[in-house]
Amino acid sequence: MSETYLYVIECEGFLKIGLASDVDRRLKSFTTGSPFELSVVYKRVLEHREAARLAERVAHESLHEHHERLEWFSCNKKTAVEACDSAASFAAETHRHNRLNQREKALSLIKKIDHDLLNEVSGISKERLGSINCLLDLTRDEYLKICIGMRGLT
Repeated sequence: MSETYLYVIECEGFLKIGLASDVDRRLKSFTTGSPFELSVVYKRVLEHREAARLAERVAHESLHEHHERLEWFSCNKKTAVEACDSAASFAAETHRHNRLNQREKALSLIKKIDHDLLNEVSGISKERLGSINCLLDLTRDEYLKICIGMRGLT
């Protein structure tokens, strides 16, 4: 899990909406060599990179009529901040929902199938599969191995 920030940086009436793991460093990179003053007007941490990417995409789409170039928009700060905050909330909830669905699918699959068979089709150790608690940290690759292996059995 890597924290990523959705941010809004203001420069001469334009607003840049983007992602960064370190917003202050990102601001410094824009400020270097710029004759204009830049400032961070919004930042919100999202715990998962996928959620942050979704939030950025949703914010950009919701502000499409204000789009100028690349990630720069021409609208008032309040509009941009509200769009980003709504997008971040939506993305965080969507990510949480998707993770729960993955866990539910994996739990259902493990309940239906013998652990020895799972080990045979997926190559995941019996010890790892033996604990239902492994579902809480089941990686995407492990989940896919199980699903792909099971397709061969049907």
